[in-house]
Amino acid sequence: MENTTLSQFFDFEVHFKEFIKRNSYFTNVASAYFAIFNDNTTRINYKYKYNFSDVLTASLIKSMISDSEIVEKNHISEIRKCNNPPFECGKNVYMINAINPASNRTDILGSLIVCSDIPPSYSCENSVFNLPYFLQIVYHIETVLSNYEKIYYIVDTFTEVMASKDTIMPYHMTGVANNCIELSIFLGLEPIDQTLLYFSALLHDIGKLFIPEAIINKEEELTDDELNIFKIHARKSEEMLKTILHGMTLFEDIPKIVRHHHENYDGSGYPDGLSGEGIPYLSRVLKVADAVDKISSKNAYKTRGVVDSIIKELKINSGKIYDPALAKAMIKILVTENENLIEENTGSTIYIPQCSFSFSYMEKTNIKSLTGNLILRGNSGTFVIHDYDNKIYSINAMLNSTISFFKNGEIFEYKVLVKKIEDGRLYLDNIRFLPTDTTFSMVWNNSAILYNKELNKRNRVDIIKLGGDAVIFTVDKNSDLARELLDNIKGEFQIHIKESIDEIELDTTLNIKIVKYYLGYGYTFICRYLNIQSGQKDLILRLLFRKQMENRKWKTKLLVD
Repeated sequence: MENTTLSQFFDFEVHFKEFIKRNSYFTNVASAYFAIFNDNTTRINYKYKYNFSDVLTASLIKSMISDSEIVEKNHISEIRKCNNPPFECGKNVYMINAINPASNRTDILGSLIVCSDIPPSYSCENSVFNLPYFLQIVYHIETVLSNYEKIYYIVDTFTEVMASKDTIMPYHMTGVANNCIELSIFLGLEPIDQTLLYFSALLHDIGKLFIPEAIINKEEELTDDELNIFKIHARKSEEMLKTILHGMTLFEDIPKIVRHHHENYDGSGYPDGLSGEGIPYLSRVLKVADAVDKISSKNAYKTRGVVDSIIKELKINSGKIYDPALAKAMIKILVTENENLIEENTGSTIYIPQCSFSFSYMEKTNIKSLTGNLILRGNSGTFVIHDYDNKIYSINAMLNSTISFFKNGEIFEYKVLVKKIEDGRLYLDNIRFLPTDTTFSMVWNNSAILYNKELNKRNRVDIIKLGGDAVIFTVDKNSDLARELLDNIKGEFQIHIKESIDEIELDTTLNIKIVKYYLGYGYTFICRYLNIQSGQKDLILRLLFRKQMENRKWKTKLLVD
C-alpha cells in the first residue's frame, strides 16, 4: 500500500498533533519522523514527516536504535535517546518504538523520531509520556494496513477459482492490470486513482464465476442468447465486489468502475448504454487496457504482428468503442515502450499470478520448481504455493532460489532470498533482477529443433528469448517432451536454430544444458550454451543487433503513420 494511498484514509497529522499535546514529556518539537515497518523490520510500509527533510530507511533507523540509550521501557514499547543521529535536526533526538510482542521483542512495529532543541522535561513531576496513546496510533495503522492487505488474498482466491474454468484468466487479469499501470503513469493519474484502477483490473471479471464454462471457453461466435448471458458478468462483478470490499473505504468506487468497463464511447455498450463523458473515466481507461490484452493474449508473446493488430483495432474504433484520447495514449505506449520491457519493481505492492519458484535442493543438479502467485512489495514478497506437496524443505538447503513470471510476453527472472516457509507460503526478501544473459538478449518468437542425445529424439520447441549465452524455450506442459525433459533434467541436449535477417543467416547447432525450469503458459526451460564457438556467438549477437535495428525502424514508421 503506497503512503499516498493510505493517507487518503488515515490522517496521521491529526494524530501526531494530538500525540504531542498529550505528552508534556516533549516540548518545542522542531521536527519528527514516523515509520511503520513490515513484519521483520526490513522495510518501511508507511511514513509521515513533520518538518523533516532527510530520507530514512529501515536499516538506518535500526542502526540508530543500536547507538542509543534506553530512557524508559516496558514489554511492548520503549523510549530511547539517540547518541549520534545521522542527520541535523535539533540537539536532542529521541525515538519512541512500538515493539512486536510476537517476535520475542526483537522486531519494531513502528518508530517515532522526535527532534527538539530543548531537552525533554522528564525530571518534572507533572511531565508524562503517554505510551498507550502512541501504541494506539501504531496498532490503528497496522490494522488499516492488514485490512487492505487482504485484497491480495481475495484476488489470489479468485484467480484459482477462475483458472479452473478458464486457464487464460490469471494471465488476462494481470495483463489488463499491467496495461492499466502503464496507462495511469502515462496519463499522470493521482496515486489513489492508480491504485483503484489496478485493483479494478485484477477483479474486473470476477462476475464470470456466474457464467457457464461452455460460454466462457466457446471459440465460435456466441449466439444472441449466449451473449445476453455473458453480459450478466458486468453486473454480477459489481454485486460481488460491493460485498467483498465492504468496509474498505478506499475501494468503494471499484464496483462502479468494474460495472461500466464494457460501456462503449458511442453508447452501444452494456450494461447501461452510457456514452462519452457519462462513462466513469477509470472505466474508460480499463476498457482500453482490457481490449489490448484480449488481442495480445491470443499470442503469449507480444510480437510485431500482434502490436500491429492492437494499433489497428484502437485506430478503427477510436470514438466508437474507445475514448479517443485514451486510444491515442495506448498507441503511444505500445510504440515507444522499452525494447526488453524489463524493469526492476520498485513501486508499491503488486499481485502477479502463475509464477514459478525454482531452486536447487541439497545439490545444484537437483532442480525443483513450485507454482503459485506472488504478492510483490518492492524487494520483498510472499509466494503463495498452489501445488504444495507438503514436503518439508530446509531453507538452508535451498540453492540458487529464483522466481519467474511473464509480463507483456517477456519472462522476468529474479534472484530471491527465502526468509521463512509457513503454511504453504514462502516469505521472500532481497528480490533482485537476474539477467538471463551476460551479453545481450532479446525477446524472440520462432521455433527450433531440440535433439535429445540420450533418447535419440528430435522435437520442435518454441524459442521465446535468444541471447549470446543462453536460450529460453517453451513446450506444452502436457506433452511427452515436457516429461522427457523433466526426467532428464541433468542431461545435455542440442538445439538447432535456423534464422535469417537481411544478409545475416544463422544456421547452427548448439550444445545446451538446462539450468532452470518454470511452469507458466507451458514449461519454460532456461538453458546455457556449452562450449559455444566464438564464431557462433558472434553470429547470434549480429543477428540480435540487426533485429533490434529492424524493430526500431518499424516503431519509427508507426509513430510517423
